Amino acid sequence: MENYVSRRKDLDGLTSERMFSGKQLDSLSNFAGFADRNWALGQLSFNADGSRDVGTYLAISFIGLLFILFECLPVFVKLMSDKGPYDIALQNIEESAVYGSYKNKDYDIAVTDGIQDTRVETEIDKQKKIIRGKSLKEVEDYDFG
Repeated sequence: MENYVSRRKDLDGLTSERMFSGKQLDSLSNFAGFADRNWALGQLSFNADGSRDVGTYLAISFIGLLFILFECLPVFVKLMSDKGPYDIALQNIEESAVYGSYKNKDYDIAVTDGIQDTRVETEIDKQKKIIRGKSLKEVEDYDFG
C-alpha cells in the first residue's frame, strides 16, 4: 500500500514540491511583484475545487465598497450641506474677478480705439520717410555718366 501511495505522490507531483520554511517564504515574498500579489488576493474568494467562496467574496466586496464610500463621503457631505460663509466669500471673489475681466476688456478696447488714429498716422509718416530716404540714396548712387 505504501508503494502505491508513493507512486501516486510521484504522479501527482507531490514529491517534487518544495516545502519552504517561514524565513524562506519571507524572502520569496520580496520577489513577488504587484501582479503576483494581486492574483493571490483574487484567489482568496475561490475554494480549492475552483468554486466561489461566497462568504469571502461578499466580505471582499463589502470592504471594497466601504473604501469607495469613505472616499466619496466628503463630496456627499459638501453637496448636502447649506452654503457657508466660505462658499459665499468664494462666490464673491469669482464674481469680482469676472467683473474685473470685463472692465479690463472695455479698457483695452477704449485705449485701442483712442490710439488707432495716432498709430496709423505715425506709421504713414514713418513709411514716407523710409521711401524718401531710399529714393535719395538711389539718386546719390545713380551713375549719370
